[in-house]
Amino acid sequence: MSAGMTIFEAENVSKVFPVGQSVLRRLWSGPRGAKAVDSVTLDVREGEILGIIGESGSGKTTFGFLLANLMPITDGLIRYRARPLTEMTRTERAQFRRKVQMVFQDSSSALNPRRPVGKILRDSLRLGGTPARERDAAVAKLLTNVGLSPEHGRRYPHELSGGQRQRVGIARALAMKPEVIVADEPVSALDVSLQGQIINLLMRLQAELDLTIVLISHDIAVVRHVCHRVAVMYGGRLVEFGETSQVVEQPRHDYTKRLIAAVPRGLAGRKQAAEVSLAGAGDSG
Repeated sequence: MSAGMTIFEAENVSKVFPVGQSVLRRLWSGPRGAKAVDSVTLDVREGEILGIIGESGSGKTTFGFLLANLMPITDGLIRYRARPLTEMTRTERAQFRRKVQMVFQDSSSALNPRRPVGKILRDSLRLGGTPARERDAAVAKLLTNVGLSPEHGRRYPHELSGGQRQRVGIARALAMKPEVIVADEPVSALDVSLQGQIINLLMRLQAELDLTIVLISHDIAVVRHVCHRVAVMYGGRLVEFGETSQVVEQPRHDYTKRLIAAVPRGLAGRKQAAEVSLAGAGDSG
């Protein structure tokens, strides 16, 4: 991929979840209700890690779902490689679903509890076009690439730790040979000791596979460490957007300033601490 080229463009994107309206009223007057995303405009560049940060209820996860085309937008426009999502043909939508993959926050509910890990990954490999004769080797390679062993393929999700399940979720996304991964709070459900390992894994995969990653988080310390650019959302709106160093060191919006001020002083050197702890990132916890 050519670094720096625009892969996603969002223009005045809004998402309204209707509240207390009948179907007929919505058809007649349009949706009214909770506006989760309100006129957001931003771009995502190939090969970058873009952070979308905000507190619970800020609209960041909803916006990630809109980018991944997991729900329809209410207003505005999202383009993928200059092609509006709403104008894609059936073939283009199928290609998009392979090229843009989601890693969910809750790894427990995101994985089928009735299927062992190996079969979960084989399903994704089949959908991604990997020939049947190559799938066993591909499963082993995927598991190894995310810091697990091929033996983990025989286990069911409930037999794995939270960190291991999140690695399987990442492996399942990689099975589709994606260009973009939208990671929704991928470490928020994990112990602090495991968070650095998963973040380091995403950074390594982004560099090795030339992935574009949209990292959704409430943790500005993590975003500051790993993201090239950051978008700050508050109340469904985009209140600040730019290079991470500029946003963190010279925040313009009061909300961004409060987010930075809320980071405990003991985490002020989190980047340096993370770099030390990530030395053991090969641990598959």
